[in-house]
Amino acid sequence: MDDGVDGKSDGWYDYTKSGSVEVEKIWQQHQANASANLGIRHVQSGYYVYEVDFRKMQQTNVSHHARKRRRIRRFIK
Repeated sequence: MDDGVDGKSDGWYDYTKSGSVEVEKIWQQHQANASANLGIRHVQSGYYVYEVDFRKMQQTNVSHHARKRRRIRRFIK
């Protein structure tokens, strides 16, 4: 989901291929070890680094000055 930040239209946007692989890997770790406090992790996708919070299902762009926060979803293709 987007809100026009950086000129993007509304919609869901995928991570880069390597970012998607990393997010899925840490999602699996989070699911397997829910009590290990692995719910918040950092992921590189393209030029940006995101703080991904699986408990809240949201990401924060920690490398952008606005630190924009957006909802995320898990979608297996």
